[in-house]
Amino acid sequence: MAESSMRDELLRQGGLSTLHPRARQDAQDAVRKARRWTRRLAAATIVLWLLAAAAIVVCLVGFVTFFLPWMAQWGGKVAELTVTTSAPVTSPDARWMQGTSQSIRIIAWYMVCGGIIVAAFVALAAGSTVAFVYASRQATLKQIQLSLDEIVEQLKNESKG
Repeated sequence: MAESSMRDELLRQGGLSTLHPRARQDAQDAVRKARRWTRRLAAATIVLWLLAAAAIVVCLVGFVTFFLPWMAQWGGKVAELTVTTSAPVTSPDARWMQGTSQSIRIIAWYMVCGGIIVAAFVALAAGSTVAFVYASRQATLKQIQLSLDEIVEQLKNESKG
């Protein structure tokens, strides 16, 4: 029995007490299924937030480890060229400056790609968090409805007895 038809049946008949035992089992199965889905979403949410944090750390460590030393070396070389020569830039120096320009483009590319990757992981983790909260809420509501229906059944049985 599909969840929507089960819900309509419950509303029409006023609870699980008047339903066939199979419908009661279907309701309990729906609650168990919602709990499993919520647990999976919780695990996915935790993993995605950890991946987002790891991406941030990897980007920062990569930048500090590889690119900051290169930038310091380039800065020193540029300062040395400006102090030692006042003549026009010679051919080897021009090639070095061209290489530096390409290296700066690589750094910019790294920073843009790293930012995009981090943003993607954070967006996925945030989406997973929203889905987890929604699924958790739905599972809780299903459990409450099932518990209320069981209480109604117990009250009807006590009033008959």
